[in-house]
Amino acid sequence: MESLSEGGPLLGVLPAASFARGRLQLRAGDVLLACSDGILESRNSSDQEFGYERLEAQLRRAPTGSADGVLFSVLGAVQDFAVASELADDTSLVVVRRSNPQGNA
Repeated sequence: MESLSEGGPLLGVLPAASFARGRLQLRAGDVLLACSDGILESRNSSDQEFGYERLEAQLRRAPTGSADGVLFSVLGAVQDFAVASELADDTSLVVVRRSNPQGNA
């Protein structure tokens, strides 16, 4: 599991914002997950954040055969963890899975 360190301002907030560029090579079967801070900052009834550690643990448990499987696994874990009112912040989640090239196993 690898975390990207590049970052920048919030998307869509500043019309002329600039962002750091990064590069990552995805091999067949690799999964890329991008999420908003609303996923990480979702809180439970004990006021604990979902955070990076829970996200990473859920990613390790998620079925990796499809992007949908990863997305619904992570989103379900966040919804199970969080108090409904604490999902008021945006909870955006994008998952991309690189498939095998045709003809390769």
